[in-house]
Amino acid sequence: MLIDRSARMILSSQMACLGSQWRDMFGELRAAGFGHYSEWRMDDARKFARSRDGKVDLELYWDEYAKERLAALAGPVDVVRGVFPDGCAYRSPFMDRLRREARDLRLGAGDEHFRRFIEPSLREMFAGRYWKETAGQGDALVRKVVEEFWRDNKFICPGELYAIDNKNYVKYLSLAMPGFDFVGDLPHRSQGFRRDIPGTPWSFLIHDNSCGGHIELGVLQYGFAVFPSVMRRKSDLRQAHFCATFRMSDIFPFWNHKFDNNSLEQFYYMMAELAESVDVIYRRLERILTR
Repeated sequence: MLIDRSARMILSSQMACLGSQWRDMFGELRAAGFGHYSEWRMDDARKFARSRDGKVDLELYWDEYAKERLAALAGPVDVVRGVFPDGCAYRSPFMDRLRREARDLRLGAGDEHFRRFIEPSLREMFAGRYWKETAGQGDALVRKVVEEFWRDNKFICPGELYAIDNKNYVKYLSLAMPGFDFVGDLPHRSQGFRRDIPGTPWSFLIHDNSCGGHIELGVLQYGFAVFPSVMRRKSDLRQAHFCATFRMSDIFPFWNHKFDNNSLEQFYYMMAELAESVDVIYRRLERILTR
C-alpha cells in the first residue's frame, strides 16, 4: 500500500525523531539490565577516538546514523554510501562530509572494504587486530551477565521452557509482550507479532526470521516495520507493504543477536532483552506518532 508524498514526509520526520532518541532508549534498557554487549563495544570504540574532536565526531556519527537510517523508512537505503529514497525528511551534512572523506581515502591493495567504515575511529577499530583479539570476550561477557540475572533473581520466566526452539520462542514472547498479537507465519519463511498504535493509522510489527532454524543455531533474526493498520490479512504483511523498516542495530550500535545454543539461560536472556527492547521502542514510537 502506497502512501502519498506528504504522509511519507511526515512519517519520515517522525522516524528520524525516534532515531534521535536512541540514547534515552538505550539508557532505559541499561537500567533494566540489558544492552551490556553494545555498551562494551561502544566503550571500546571510544578508545580508538584518540582526540577530543575524534570522540565528539564518533558520538555524533552514532546520532546521525540513527536519524538518517530511520528517516529513510523502508528504503532502498545504504547510509554508508549515501543512498536514500525520495521523500527522506532528514539528511545530515556531517554524514555527507564523512562519506566524501571516505571516498577520497588512499588505501592499499585489499583494503577497499574499509571505505565501508566512514567514521575514522570505527575504521581504525575494524582495520586492526581488535576483533580477533576480543573474539572470546563477548561470549564471556554474556555468560557473566546471564549468571548475574539468575543469581539476583531478576529473571522471571513465564512458564517452563525445556528446549531452544521456535515453539518456546513464540510462547515466551507471547507472554512477555502484552498487547502484541502473534500473527503466525508470514511470507519468506518469517513470522510476526503485531500491535496497533492507537490514535494513528499505523501498526507496529516485529518481523522475525528466526524461525527458519536460526534459533537452534543460537541466533535471533528480527527487524521492525510500521505499516497501515487497515492491513489485517497475513498475506498483506510483506516487505512491499511496509512503510518503514529498521533493525535494532540501526538504533543501538553493535547490538548482539547471538547466544550459546546450548544454554537455556542465555536463550531466556536474549528473549527477555528483545521483549524489553520492543516495549521501549514501541512506547517511544507511540508518543511520537500521537503528538
